[in-house]
Amino acid sequence: LPITGIRLKVFGREPIDWDKNYIVCANHQGLFDIFALMAALPLPLRFVSKPFFFKIPFIGWGMHGSGHVKVTRRHKEKDSRTLREIIRLAEGGASFVMFPEGTRTRDGRLLPFRAGAFKVACESGVPVLPVTIRGSFERMKKGRFLPIPGTIEIHLHPAIESRRHSIESLSEATRAAILSNF
Repeated sequence: LPITGIRLKVFGREPIDWDKNYIVCANHQGLFDIFALMAALPLPLRFVSKPFFFKIPFIGWGMHGSGHVKVTRRHKEKDSRTLREIIRLAEGGASFVMFPEGTRTRDGRLLPFRAGAFKVACESGVPVLPVTIRGSFERMKKGRFLPIPGTIEIHLHPAIESRRHSIESLSEATRAAILSNF
């Protein structure tokens, strides 16, 4: 981030129990969301990503070797197995970053949420850590190749216990938390 002239401000770290694992659910504004979350969260994180990123030399090899998970969203049976694997790893203590929108925004607005992250949280019993990312869209919009220097803000919200929710209500509570600082 510093090499590109991007500064990071993080809000809300204090009330979070960093000894727990979480399903981190954040809005997805741009490519720098990943780097910002890695810098802001003192957790060993695994990302759920599309297969394209695993094909990039060096980056993809590193992603595969460090336990990140690819999901296609096109092969229901394969993706169902992948979801079960993510649930198993989360039950074992892994923290995952999942962007419930499924892709980066093209216009800066929050997209509808998909159910996958909330299914993982509900079935594993792992709490959701909602995160609002602000400023990343302006730093590097989808389709751009060069970043624009500036600040990215990470707003951490109180964790939401997944065992008290259905998939739908957990999605709604997470969306409300993210929108509170959007």
